[in-house]
Amino acid sequence: MVRFSTTTYGREYPDSARNLRGIAMKFNTDEGNYDILCVNFPVFFVLDPTQGLDNFSDAEGMRMCGEDPDYAKNDLWQHLDNGETCEFKYQIQMTSEGEIHKVADFYPCDATKIWPEERYTYLEFGRVSFHQIRVNCPFRTHQYHPLARNGRLRCDANGGVESNIYPNSFTQPPRARLDLTCNEKPQSLQGYLARKSHSHHENEFSPDTEYVQAR
Repeated sequence: MVRFSTTTYGREYPDSARNLRGIAMKFNTDEGNYDILCVNFPVFFVLDPTQGLDNFSDAEGMRMCGEDPDYAKNDLWQHLDNGETCEFKYQIQMTSEGEIHKVADFYPCDATKIWPEERYTYLEFGRVSFHQIRVNCPFRTHQYHPLARNGRLRCDANGGVESNIYPNSFTQPPRARLDLTCNEKPQSLQGYLARKSHSHHENEFSPDTEYVQAR
């Protein structure tokens, strides 16, 4: 299941305006659901197409908000309608738990920091290719059964007397079983647990070193 979406606004928001955008993918595997999130936030996950970047300037983006608010949707639709494909290459950066504590110039677990490519090379783990215009076929997602109700053109029992929240004491999703063997992996901690600054190295380096990536 693949979903193109924004983050802070609805479908009516112009495509060319500044906003978080990306792709969310869900894979159903033998070990459970595997979710991958790709967002174009500068200090978060980066989403670049294989063919490269072709961005608007700030002035062009503002103008396109009025000329064609659905520019990105129309561009992808026309691209696929012409028989072309749209491909994204997925890469990750990895390190070991022991190596994290050896980094001296920044804290790798700080979400506002970007790992240097020369130290942590990108490892490709797959590609996703879109070659046809999406279709809303219910049979392709027939396993999807939420506890939601209402919506447009409902012609069934609309959930009947089932509870509208989960978990509840009355009904459970189909084939749902409680697995008591799934426990969170223990994590090793060093030092004292205390309420301090957001950054591990706060005030230990110059402001340019600490905040240059976020700027």
